Amino acid sequence: MIYKSVTKQNLDINKERSIKKNSFFSFLTTTFRVIANFFLFWTIARYYGPEIFGQFTYAFTVVTIFLYLADFGLDILLTTDLPKNIKSINVIFNELITIKLVFIGLASLLLFIYALVVNLSDLAFQLLLILNFYLIATSFINYLFAFFRALEKLEIETKITFIYNLLVIIVIALLNFFKFDIKYVALSLVTFRYIVLLLAIQKSLKFISKIRIIFDFDVLKKYRSKVSIFGTHYIFNYLYYNIDTILLAYIIGEKSVGIFQAAFKLLVILLIIPEIINNALLPALSRLNKENKLTWERYSSLLNKLLMIIIFPAALLVYFNSQNIIDIVYANSQYHVSADVLKYYVFVIVIRFMVEPLGLLLTTSNKQHIRAYTVILVTIISVLINIIFIQKYGVLGVVWTGFITNSLILITYFFFSYDICKKWYLNKQNVYFLFSIILFGLAVFFIKTILAHIFIYLIYLTVFGYYIFLTKEEKALISVYK
Repeated sequence: MIYKSVTKQNLDINKERSIKKNSFFSFLTTTFRVIANFFLFWTIARYYGPEIFGQFTYAFTVVTIFLYLADFGLDILLTTDLPKNIKSINVIFNELITIKLVFIGLASLLLFIYALVVNLSDLAFQLLLILNFYLIATSFINYLFAFFRALEKLEIETKITFIYNLLVIIVIALLNFFKFDIKYVALSLVTFRYIVLLLAIQKSLKFISKIRIIFDFDVLKKYRSKVSIFGTHYIFNYLYYNIDTILLAYIIGEKSVGIFQAAFKLLVILLIIPEIINNALLPALSRLNKENKLTWERYSSLLNKLLMIIIFPAALLVYFNSQNIIDIVYANSQYHVSADVLKYYVFVIVIRFMVEPLGLLLTTSNKQHIRAYTVILVTIISVLINIIFIQKYGVLGVVWTGFITNSLILITYFFFSYDICKKWYLNKQNVYFLFSIILFGLAVFFIKTILAHIFIYLIYLTVFGYYIFLTKEEKALISVYK
């Protein structure tokens, strides 16, 4: 009995170490990507102006929507299913990549038709044709990265991502120096994608015997129900978060996309935090939901508290400094309206932070269908409200729509996770948290220097966030083992 107890304890420690290790590599991967993307989009926005920036981000958004059709949730399905059936690694990998190939072909064809049919500027049309090849390579890379996550080998994704983003940063440097045509930037991104795809394939062959395409209708039947649920949620979830960009281009023009995206690209830096934790915890929580429900709840609760303590004070910091941030980053009067977008849209990001742990609960407890149905309904609502609000309020109409629709998702997820949410929110610690946020807001309001705000924020995270808000058990979960 003593031997079994020690063995189980060692296994639990190893699992916690694995989660910490994966969190670290997920942090590096996401940080590399966000830094490179930020400098890419920042350079285009700053030196090419809102019109070309709007055309580039519009084309990228459209391509990414079709990319989500190509992925169709198969990456998430691989990440959640493989850890539960690791002995069938070759079968699952090859069956799902066969289905993936079908969706990639369909998405690429539909993107080509979209570019031909929709009335676009010449530059946007050319960018869509070039980035179609980007879509194909990226979709395969996403699948291989999901495979590495399923094996909890996030260090492989980190290394490959570092190589790709280093190449992107080199292009940014050349872009600044030579002022390349924007089309050549797109071509460079495509080239780099195919380089890292070959590298990812090479790494994947260390874990499977070979990559084999299985043309069999039985494979489609086998995964039909799961693929439809994951895929529907996957597409509509991205469509929901990006339909405003498409509608802005149609209703007001591509320049308005540049105004909105100038603010949104800054807020994406905040969104890397839930993405990091999601990438690290998804396979582990999927496994823990089956093996140990108590540990599953502990990590989910910790995720929720970490996101709360990070985003609420950060939102106040952005709110009180929005104009300064836009002026410092872009140094261009054409982005004046972007400051208002940044000021108010940051609170939409707060809601998205609160949604993230609840969504992870549903996904890892086999309730993905709830997320799928919710996001379909909210996407339809978002389109209708955006059309009305954009015509009435311009770019800020997107912000008000975001408040409404994200709140609907939060309320829905809260309802379906009510018992756990009661434990999360109805406690003494959250009363202290609310009081601390009020004090933080007052401090930021009366102290006008942005550097002082950042210093106060860091002190707040350390003193209150770690030493007061987190329990001893939660501190133990995030402590680093020697």
